[in-house]
Amino acid sequence: MQSFTPYEEPRRGMPLIVKCILIALPFLPLIIYLVIGFNGNGGRQGEQRKEPQPVQPDLEHMLTFHDRGGGYQLLYPANWTLDEQTAANQMIRANIGQGESVGFQIRMYDDVEKEFANFVDWYADQFIEDMRGHWGGEMSLVGREDGLIGRHPGSRLSYILNRKDGEKWFFKHYLWPQGKRVIVLQCGTPAELRQQNEPVLDQIAGTFEFVQKEQR
Repeated sequence: MQSFTPYEEPRRGMPLIVKCILIALPFLPLIIYLVIGFNGNGGRQGEQRKEPQPVQPDLEHMLTFHDRGGGYQLLYPANWTLDEQTAANQMIRANIGQGESVGFQIRMYDDVEKEFANFVDWYADQFIEDMRGHWGGEMSLVGREDGLIGRHPGSRLSYILNRKDGEKWFFKHYLWPQGKRVIVLQCGTPAELRQQNEPVLDQIAGTFEFVQKEQR
């Protein structure tokens, strides 16, 4: 009679599917947890996957940017970054912002011969032309308000840029005249963050004021 090992009997007498079930039984609670407890978004059932949100601006602790050569000042959130350019650039005075989510550049235009209203018309057209040339796509002026901004009269311009690469941006510019000088805040943010960031930009613009210009 031919001998056999103890391992041959289970292999011949037990179907493969049964063996697989027996092996899987200890892991059944874990399988049920993974299947039922999580949904297709990578979170537990009933939970929504949250997109990362930009850091909220610290509006309770504001810092002052004072452009002594330009004769103006404004406040900005303490957790934003200031890159001052007043010593190196006559037109671009500073870049202030928070990463790539929101920010503004301050520009100063000297020896403006146009009436302010005509300057605003020229400026708006020039900005659209420059942005189309740089980014491609389509850009349009979607709003203009003339009136008091903070303590001084000026103009607000709103734009939407649909870039060639698919990104969509919102821009809002604030312009103030003083004699032959015009100060401009060029503000921008991704379009999906407009609702969150536009009130912050309005609040910053509302702190703008002309002050005594220091002579060099």
